[in-house]
Amino acid sequence: MSAGSPARRDELLRSWWILLTLGPIGLTGWGALVYAGVRAKRPHWVVFGLVYLAAVVVAFALISATADDSKASAIGGALLLGAWAVPFVHALAIRRAYLERTTDPALVAAEARLARRDRALELAHEDPRRARELGVGRPDLSESFHGGVVDVNNAPEKAIARLPGVGKRLARRIVDVREEIDGFSSLDDMGSVMNLPAALVDRLRRETVFLPRD
Repeated sequence: MSAGSPARRDELLRSWWILLTLGPIGLTGWGALVYAGVRAKRPHWVVFGLVYLAAVVVAFALISATADDSKASAIGGALLLGAWAVPFVHALAIRRAYLERTTDPALVAAEARLARRDRALELAHEDPRRARELGVGRPDLSESFHGGVVDVNNAPEKAIARLPGVGKRLARRIVDVREEIDGFSSLDDMGSVMNLPAALVDRLRRETVFLPRD
């Protein structure tokens, strides 16, 4: 996943709560754990956050109440630094688990489908022969990597009919014409040969591939 991908940017945006750990001298770091625990339904993270809050309170109490006691003040200062640094490390450690528990399963499934489609389109473009062997665009074949696209040159009429804006009648015409001319060279070729509306051609651009004929 590239740093600039939409999924990566979404992860970074949903990790904003980690910035709470960078607040001054630990005053807000505990809130990061409490927030993450509530959102991810992890009570023990909330407990850790409250422990860090208690550490901050105790640290300030030691520093302010024992101004003349250098040892107690040093302990308070060390505790305060710990209550500042430890939540940051803790937040980074639980970030992946937080993202996994707060990601909508439907979104995960949709992103997986898009990734498979992108891979199928890439294969069809870079290595058509291998793509055909893998079953790219062939949802009618068992154990094929169809990738969520349809190979108009080789898929059966039923699969082509399921394409958006196509339907049974147009699918029948597409199959008849492809048999007559031994397949289309591309989507634009099919659109030109069959005089398809430009809007339909654009709609099919990420839905179809045109692999070599069987």
